[in-house]
Amino acid sequence: MRLALPLARRWLALPPPVCRTELSTEWVPLSDGTRLATRVVRPADPSARAVPSVLWRSAQPLDTGPERLLARLVAGQGYAVVVQSCRGRGDSEGRFTPFADEV
Repeated sequence: MRLALPLARRWLALPPPVCRTELSTEWVPLSDGTRLATRVVRPADPSARAVPSVLWRSAQPLDTGPERLLARLVAGQGYAVVVQSCRGRGDSEGRFTPFADEV
């Protein structure tokens, strides 16, 4: 990952990062008690309380290379990135039924 970030930043012609980032895993409970795995990549600066956020849901595992790389690139620009796995996919609980539970 250390080599991929600078290469991706150069290939996409992105500016240098404005902050360091930190990664955490959260569990978001649904009304039926099912918990969804959620990865949060945010600026590591403790003084940055409220920052703009990017949210995306995915049926792919959360730790795949492209999604992790994109989350790190966006978070390095000062955004909080929240990537949530759909029900029954990746680490999330429940049963995956495409287009039925994701209204």
